[in-house]
Amino acid sequence: MHFWMELFEYSDYIMRFPSLIFSSVSLWLYYKIAKEIDGINPIALMMIVVTSPTLIYFAQETRPYALLLMLALASIFRFFYDI
Repeated sequence: MHFWMELFEYSDYIMRFPSLIFSSVSLWLYYKIAKEIDGINPIALMMIVVTSPTLIYFAQETRPYALLLMLALASIFRFFYDI
């Protein structure tokens, strides 16, 4: 976050922008993982994920929770494509 702040001036929106990007990538990963699992409707899962209060909170937080979620989903996604 230090390097991010050196590139841009201090603002609440600028501080929260990386979490927004990581959360958006997480949504894409949720969709791709749901397509790989039989019996799960990806659109229904996306509706649940988008309305989840915890994930909305993570997307608005300055802490690295959205990054951790994205990395966890990326490892699960990678697991499905390696098998």
